[in-house]
Amino acid sequence: MSVLTLTLGDGRRVWASRYVVSDTWAGFLAWSNQESTKLTMISSTYEEAAHTFGDRMPLLVIVPECEAKDIPGVRVMACLESQPLDPARDGSALVCAWFQESASLVPDEIGAGELGGIDWEQQADDFNF
Repeated sequence: MSVLTLTLGDGRRVWASRYVVSDTWAGFLAWSNQESTKLTMISSTYEEAAHTFGDRMPLLVIVPECEAKDIPGVRVMACLESQPLDPARDGSALVCAWFQESASLVPDEIGAGELGGIDWEQQADDFNF
């Protein structure tokens, strides 16, 4: 059962059976060394995604194009799956992390827009069960 489904810009359907939402504490960044904090936030995303979903799948972190103080308040990480790229395989997967304004809708409009632009064939890997 998937808890998140969406259609990418190229029409490919992807889904996730699990995702993790965490607070970025973005509002507190105004009082810190902002660029250093933003870099730490991005690098910790890689570490947490590997810890949560394993390090055998490719990882795409969609970095917000903004100053650190303007980073949206929520980070979402999900292992997205889809039909395989190679029909001889069972499926394809890509761990994605993105930032959005709130956790009330995953993905929100910002997240869905960012995810819609994923080039699945270039970034995902096939797997077998």
